[in-house]
Amino acid sequence: MILLKNIKAIPMIEENLIYENVNILIEGNRIVKISKDKIDAKDAYKIDGTCKLVIPGLINLHTHLGMSFFKNIADDLNLMDWLEKEIWPREAKLTPEDIELATKYSIMEAIKSGTSTLVDMYNPSSLIARSMEEMGVRGLVSYGVIDNEKPIDEKIEEIEEAFLEFKDSDLVTVNPGPHAVYTVSRESFIKLRDLALKLNTPLHIHLSETLSEVQNTIKEFSKTPVEYLDDMGIFNAKTIAAHCVHLEDKDFEILAKRNVSVAHNPCSNLKLASGIADVQKMLDMGINVGLGTDSSSSNNNLDMFEEMKFASLLAKVKSNSPTSLKAYKVLEMATVNGARAIGMENELGKIKEGFLADLAIIDLSGVNLNPLNNLISCLVYSANSSNVDSLIVNGKILLEGGKLKILGQDTLMNLANKRKEAYK
Repeated sequence: MILLKNIKAIPMIEENLIYENVNILIEGNRIVKISKDKIDAKDAYKIDGTCKLVIPGLINLHTHLGMSFFKNIADDLNLMDWLEKEIWPREAKLTPEDIELATKYSIMEAIKSGTSTLVDMYNPSSLIARSMEEMGVRGLVSYGVIDNEKPIDEKIEEIEEAFLEFKDSDLVTVNPGPHAVYTVSRESFIKLRDLALKLNTPLHIHLSETLSEVQNTIKEFSKTPVEYLDDMGIFNAKTIAAHCVHLEDKDFEILAKRNVSVAHNPCSNLKLASGIADVQKMLDMGINVGLGTDSSSSNNNLDMFEEMKFASLLAKVKSNSPTSLKAYKVLEMATVNGARAIGMENELGKIKEGFLADLAIIDLSGVNLNPLNNLISCLVYSANSSNVDSLIVNGKILLEGGKLKILGQDTLMNLANKRKEAYK
């Protein structure tokens, strides 16, 4: 048992609702009691909530954990030059051992920024899922599919094998991840859609990320990328679409009609000059939008607080209105909407009795947060990962007092810095 005592909380069950000085009891992997009254739990491990705030663990809806070795190594390039000239050649040299180390390093960074759930696209998916389990985080691990020399049927077998390996896991699920319309054939898309329906998992895809992607798809198929996928029935499977920067009016309508969830990646989109997604329009049309960091090589960090701030500021610029995408709505994107995108809205994204105990605790004593006025604005516009004190995932403490409770931070950093030389 874990007891959070005398702590402020943003439960995400009602707009702008804040609990003052409550007690929260965790038993096993669930929140079992929330009360202003004293909770008698003498055997519980107690965390003093004085000058602290608890929020639902943040959900990073789109990232590539295995790319942390490439942080700050191939900057100031457009997307295709970045991929084709810098990233893909380096990725071809990655060993399984290096992917595991890079993945665990990324997970460490995510934990220290209050992120409890990660939606990742990288391979080998079994190795990444195992790394998530070992580090204690929750995740949807998307087997990234690009058409190459390996037949699609062989890749589907590998996805199914990985899915079955982790079918009974409390923390991770493996799912199909067709990379994009420019790297995956029609035949492969349809087979991956059918697999997602069979396994009852989401598809995870990059979609309409750049103007050139949209223009080339229209030139080749006389359809936008969204129309192209919709005509194939891809959205019959639950879909998480990363980016969605360049959308026409009909694309918004299709995404809304098909209940596609969008993973908005504001910092990566800015850094690669991909454009500014019209998130406020998506939300106004009823599209579920969550937040992602993309990889630490295109961002260049995994700080979800930074993503929240940039998401709000960009929406205000895009709509020419300072009232667009208010702070609570952004926090909702990073919690409630992320949970909905992965089909766990009845278990994650809120601080509520019966929900899974995935909680991030913020130290409110930071100079950047004070004076403490509006706590929600404080989180979105002033906070960063350095303000994260603790992280609980599935009822287990992964971070406390800013210190990892699992594999040592210094060990991971030293190993990563030694191996990075091979990929310069």
